[in-house]
Amino acid sequence: MRYSCHNWIFGKEPLEKSLERIARFGYDAVDLLGDPENTDINKVKGLLNRYKLEVACIGGAFPPERDLANADEQIRKTGINYAKKCLDIASEVDARSMVVLPSGVGKSKPTAPYEKEWNLAVDSIKEIGEYAAEKNVTLVIECLNRYETYLVNKLSQAVDMAKQIDLSNVRIMADTFHMNIEEPVIADSIREVGDYIKHIHLADSNREAAGRGHIDFKSIVQALKDIEYSGYLSMEFLPSSGSPYDAIQGKVDQKLADQFTRESIEYMKKIWK
Repeated sequence: MRYSCHNWIFGKEPLEKSLERIARFGYDAVDLLGDPENTDINKVKGLLNRYKLEVACIGGAFPPERDLANADEQIRKTGINYAKKCLDIASEVDARSMVVLPSGVGKSKPTAPYEKEWNLAVDSIKEIGEYAAEKNVTLVIECLNRYETYLVNKLSQAVDMAKQIDLSNVRIMADTFHMNIEEPVIADSIREVGDYIKHIHLADSNREAAGRGHIDFKSIVQALKDIEYSGYLSMEFLPSSGSPYDAIQGKVDQKLADQFTRESIEYMKKIWK
């Protein structure tokens, strides 16, 4: 198994600091936040080479102004164009996949009837997926919990959307924090969707490092083995906060960041054995 860690959880600290930490604790890769306007490709490549890290995935960020299911065509176009720029980065750094969200994070109310928004998301992601195919990147649909978005919350819904899009490079991503809220039995849901899962994010029930909450990661690991999962295990923990987005805007607690980064990989490696 190969291990990754998302850099967005470390807030606004310099990328080099995040990569140094991730490499120091034995990770193989990083999930890079998709930030085309502030990404110096040559600098990123140099840092990846220095710390001997791969890029497992580009983490697409889809706030309401990039909502791929919005009834406003211009908002959808903004999200699509952003995703394509992220895919250009993915191609440059040899990322295996990129995360896409069907609707905006924090979107509590629809802008049109559910079925229409679903179909708008399908059309948007299909256009992005076709571009991703040109870049040899797998697009993975992430389902968030009901408190962060409303359109796609369960793995089965993400698979239904991927099937409707009908592109071989459009699959899904599973996130244990969100699954803990939405899936009746996480391990069973993983087995049900099988090899549609191409990337996975790990955080415990309290969104902290794996092992600090009540999620049964042993059963999750067994389910991943049962479906012969061959992607990365990527850590996406956050410090306790009323809002994960507020948490990453402040100053990073270096001691806590180090502690969670170390604990996560040590815990998951022990279980995976």
